[in-house]
Amino acid sequence: MAARKQRTAEPQPEPEERSAAAGGCVLVMLVGVAVAAAFAVDHAAGVLTVVVSGAVALWRSARRPVSDSSATPPHRERGAPRAANAQVTTSSA
Repeated sequence: MAARKQRTAEPQPEPEERSAAAGGCVLVMLVGVAVAAAFAVDHAAGVLTVVVSGAVALWRSARRPVSDSSATPPHRERGAPRAANAQVTTSSA
């Protein structure tokens, strides 16, 4: 009979959390290389690249709709029905 080797359960390393800042740094470096290449080709091409990219960024930020998600919801008392489920009652005097 062959002796079995028992495998010891090694703890699995936890996956590293990815940072959004790392992706931003990569994008900044790529844009920097592209702008540097445009300036290397011609000074006017580099200036035009910077002006056009700034105008596009400004246009996109101006066209983006404003989110209302930061608004706090209205306070309601405990047990009170929500506005969508509330029944409207009218009384005649």
